[in-house]
Amino acid sequence: MDKQFKYGLLAAAFLFGIASATSAMATPINTSGSNGEETLQQVFDNTSTQTPAGIYYSGPQINVQTDQYQPDSYWRQNASGGSHTQIVIRIAGDAQCTSLGIFNEANPSQMFPLYSGANTAGDKLTFGFDANASNVITGVYKSGAAVPGGYDSAAWSGAGIFGFYLTDSHTGNTFYSDPSMNGGNDQMVAYKGNGTTYLDLPSSLPGVFGLNDFLFAWEDTPLTSGSDGDYNDFVVYAESLTSVPEPSALGIFGLGLLLVGVITFRRNKSDHS
Repeated sequence: MDKQFKYGLLAAAFLFGIASATSAMATPINTSGSNGEETLQQVFDNTSTQTPAGIYYSGPQINVQTDQYQPDSYWRQNASGGSHTQIVIRIAGDAQCTSLGIFNEANPSQMFPLYSGANTAGDKLTFGFDANASNVITGVYKSGAAVPGGYDSAAWSGAGIFGFYLTDSHTGNTFYSDPSMNGGNDQMVAYKGNGTTYLDLPSSLPGVFGLNDFLFAWEDTPLTSGSDGDYNDFVVYAESLTSVPEPSALGIFGLGLLLVGVITFRRNKSDHS
């Protein structure tokens, strides 16, 4: 392999590695419990019979600091039937004012609500896209959810790639799973199933935390403005998801590939001179 071409490939890989490493930096979680609330670690460690109650059942426990999963900005579904979701816990003082939904990666202004302030721990719904990703559809299986006992749908454009958002109608804040849309602040952290831990979610039988399953934990106050950083304000469980590389990482990788192309072009031009 030509040395210049090899170095170009190494440069592309290096740039992509920098982008991936930057996005993979863990977000500090406050687990002191100094505000008197149940901590996120307690939610993950305690069983349903302990006080305060948690979601742990058996197997390896989840560490809120070291088990964070990246990239977690954008997602796509990997099951034809959509993704089952369930609220784990809501501790926010403004819980009745907060709503959780998905937004279109290709058009962030296109937003679709999943859970409203009326929903509580144990509420469940499944959402998915039609064959052309031109509509997003939800089916609700528990009374009290956004569309009790029924279905809802809305137009959707693009390839079915989405992020999550959390809106507080009281403060007017909207946070996104993509930190770049929060001024660089990571208001949501994700935890990926390992296939061996069993969770005991509210209003559900214990089940395995599968390899395509995730827990998403939100902080509902800006990290730069009085946040306690405990990420227990809204925790939701979701199945059948695959994370998508963030646009910034893809852009840097594309820059590396462009560098490889330039080197190849110059090498070919030199060979024919």
